[in-house]
Amino acid sequence: MMPARRKIDQKTQINTEELPICFSHFYILQEHIEWRRERKVCGMKFYVRWRMNPKRPFKNAEELEKLVLNMLEGVKADLQAGVMKDWGMSVDGSGGYLVYEVASEADLFASVRKYMPHVDFDVRQVLTIEQAIASRKAAASQAGKQVS
Repeated sequence: MMPARRKIDQKTQINTEELPICFSHFYILQEHIEWRRERKVCGMKFYVRWRMNPKRPFKNAEELEKLVLNMLEGVKADLQAGVMKDWGMSVDGSGGYLVYEVASEADLFASVRKYMPHVDFDVRQVLTIEQAIASRKAAASQAGKQVS
């Protein structure tokens, strides 16, 4: 069970009950993420949209094909290792998505770094269903307190 929300954030000394809902929601979510990290409940999840860098020049089609096959082998290895949870490519081959579950942002960067500069990434941290429900309930509770 996640610990009850603290009135005073211990790191910043900010009274989270007096913040606007959006900021209060952020602190609740941060506490939940830190709680999960401390207990090693599971890693952080990231949804990543990727696309091949159109500005990256190649001498010929053979060089491009060799690079793409090499990167696909790296993706396959990440999937088998369980770090990358899901991966997909659009049918035109220009881009796709992937889902990573890693311990930290630094671990994610280390994982995607090997594909740069050939691939551009748009990374979003995502919540589990449990996190989404808990944060929505907490925000609704906070909204009720601010109305009174």
